[in-house]
Amino acid sequence: MKALVAYRLTGEGFEDRLVHRPTPRGDDPWGMLAPLKGTSWEPFIYIVSGESFSHALHGYLKPLEDELGPPPLKVARRIPYHDSICEIVEQCVIADKVGCVAGGPPPDCWSAPVEDADLRVAMEQVVIAWRDGSTVIVVEDGEFSLS
Repeated sequence: MKALVAYRLTGEGFEDRLVHRPTPRGDDPWGMLAPLKGTSWEPFIYIVSGESFSHALHGYLKPLEDELGPPPLKVARRIPYHDSICEIVEQCVIADKVGCVAGGPPPDCWSAPVEDADLRVAMEQVVIAWRDGSTVIVVEDGEFSLS
């Protein structure tokens, strides 16, 4: 799967939280985000426990909120400039060298500054999620269901 799965989490006492997560592939919870491991982007993908995510899915957000950090675009601004600037900024007629970065928020035409196709897709999916105000997470450990 080449897209992240979106969840709108609601719970008493907390604002709604939009999160995106990859579908795990085999034993790898990173799924389509696996190419980001070992890059300057890895620290900005939050790793959360399956238990806290399961609680959030059932309306109890506190454990998940305790594991998450700053809002998405604040996180994106921490990515080094050379790993965040749009690949086509030099040729683009609407380019803004300050705003055409992952934490800009970037325009719809933002293109990842890498050649590896899987890494490009992962970066672009994360940037789309961040731009839309979503936190990107990887869920480790087991989850549970009350249904």
